[in-house]
Amino acid sequence: MFADIVETLISPETALWLVVSVMAGLVLLGTLNRRRSRLTETLKDFVERTQEASAPPTQESDDSKSD
Repeated sequence: MFADIVETLISPETALWLVVSVMAGLVLLGTLNRRRSRLTETLKDFVERTQEASAPPTQESDDSKSD
């Protein structure tokens, strides 16, 4: 009976299913990591542009306006 259970668990179909599932999981994790990195870079760029746009004017630009 134990031999039947082991034989069923380690059948070629089960091994193939397991290998394909692990590969699909790795591809999914890689894709999610790449997407997270891309979104983080996009957010950093957005924050940088927003901070530049809302920055107070510098002294040089104030002096040039009064001339």
